[in-house]
Amino acid sequence: NKAMIAARTVLFAGIFSLGVCFAETPVEAVQNGTQELLTVLKAQKATLKKDPGKVFEIAENVIVPRFDFTLMSQWVMGRPWRQATPEQKAAFTKEFKELMINTYASALLEYSDQQIKVIEQPNLKAGDDEVTIKTQVVSNNRQPVAINFVLHNVGGKWLAFDVSIEGVSVVTK
Repeated sequence: NKAMIAARTVLFAGIFSLGVCFAETPVEAVQNGTQELLTVLKAQKATLKKDPGKVFEIAENVIVPRFDFTLMSQWVMGRPWRQATPEQKAAFTKEFKELMINTYASALLEYSDQQIKVIEQPNLKAGDDEVTIKTQVVSNNRQPVAINFVLHNVGGKWLAFDVSIEGVSVVTK
């Protein structure tokens, strides 16, 4: 029995340490998410030319898990959110998520080897649960485009709940 308890303890410690090792900082969350998106877009470039509708699948798989669409929906809806039923909130969140994917899908289709660079490292202190990551989309033939991601910590995972492009916010706080 002592051997089983020791084995379970080692297994639990191993699983816990894996979770800690792979926990992303806010900067890593933005870098990893954008890098994953750019890698998938580059790999699927030929497929997307033939079937542009595939971009919605890419957005659903790569972008959606890194955003807090419920909080975004709450801010977009404003005060009426408090009076809405859970069903109304869920329906609005679903529609808002689809609107966001549809709005930005065409921009994703125009991807042509741009890079996204973090231009300012935030000074994150212990206990901080909200942070802004300032980035730029850099392209050979265009001026850099400023994109700021505002993230918050949800159960140890950093999720974006606002994005501003050249100073224009997707949701207004």
